[in-house]
Amino acid sequence: LFTLFLLMQFRDLRDRVVRIFGVEHMTETTAAMSDAGDRLIALFTGQLVLNAAFGTFVGLALLALGVPNAPLWGVVAFIMRFVPFVGAYIAAVPPILLAAAVDPGWTKALLTLAIFAVGEPIMGQVLEPLVLGRRAGLSPFAMVVAASFWTLTWGPIGLVLAAPITLILVVLGKYVPDLEFVTVLLGDEPPLSEQQNLYHRFLSNDVFAATEQIEDAQEEAPYPEVLDALVFPAIALSARDRRRGRLDKEAIGELSNTIGAVAGKAKTEKVNEDPKVIFVPVRGEFDELATRFAVSAINNDHPATSCAMKEASGLTALAFLADVGYENLQKIVLMTVTGLAEGGIRILVDRARQLFPSTEIILLDLSARQLSPPPSRAHFDAPEIFTSFARLSKSIEISLSNERDVSAPRELAVVSLKN
Repeated sequence: LFTLFLLMQFRDLRDRVVRIFGVEHMTETTAAMSDAGDRLIALFTGQLVLNAAFGTFVGLALLALGVPNAPLWGVVAFIMRFVPFVGAYIAAVPPILLAAAVDPGWTKALLTLAIFAVGEPIMGQVLEPLVLGRRAGLSPFAMVVAASFWTLTWGPIGLVLAAPITLILVVLGKYVPDLEFVTVLLGDEPPLSEQQNLYHRFLSNDVFAATEQIEDAQEEAPYPEVLDALVFPAIALSARDRRRGRLDKEAIGELSNTIGAVAGKAKTEKVNEDPKVIFVPVRGEFDELATRFAVSAINNDHPATSCAMKEASGLTALAFLADVGYENLQKIVLMTVTGLAEGGIRILVDRARQLFPSTEIILLDLSARQLSPPPSRAHFDAPEIFTSFARLSKSIEISLSNERDVSAPRELAVVSLKN
């Protein structure tokens, strides 16, 4: 009777729930109710499929053992599994007694008992948390915790309602800020973003795991895009925590060593004494570490064509470059992932143009300011301003390829004259 009236007046009940949460929050409330409904449908559908699979397994196994009416006992097992905790074991009693009756020994009865004794724990403790939790948006850990908690709280009724109640709490956590911790703890969404996960591995000094994460990302995207989407944001998080005073001097040193070790393992950084492209960190050790990743990506496609300034940044690095005087230097890339005030960047760009009037000056700004429109060229009097390393890498690749194509016909012409 309760179910009948609930189904007949579900629209009225839905509107009342919306009124309780407030008309001004109608969008969030409607979205939460729709989300919960979809997840409950997925949960119950998954339960139906798993129970049917268990019944089929039981029926086929009993048929192989020669137990009479095996298909019937498979159907009974399918139906009784909807009774939580004890349903499958109640369904096991008739076929076990029947197997003991038709077999002069105990072999068939024990094997029938083993089918239920092994199949039900695997289904209930392994497959259901994995399959049902994934379909409903709950982690396997959440399914086990929910069953334990609600059973201890409300007994068998709590076991029946454990998954739906927990699912609804997880959905509410997505829309109610005070319950967000429930979604984080019990939901199936990743607790950390890929960038945060990599930064956490940097903080943990886990060079192997960080390198493995970068290599896994390279299987789905080119290396420059992986640097843009994963590595450089993780380094920017490091710089942010340093500015906020969350990292002391010792922690910064360990973090720099870890990131440097990952940079050395991710790609081989080939060194050239007379490079065509030099990456200059704008400020600090984290920009310096970022340039090492950038150089490794450029040299991977064009070996020994670029290098990065080490142990120096900003104006100091530019002064050092002016003293060295590279002959074939074509591009200087001022690179930052930590950010710098526009006045500081203007001074740096102007100084680079004064020291290297015949060299192309490029600004690569990967800091948080890239979320806003990039500064114009005229503002800094710079030939190129990039906010994506992948685009810069493509530009450098085209430039180097064109240079190689221009020089190739001359070599062919010499060979032709000799012939």
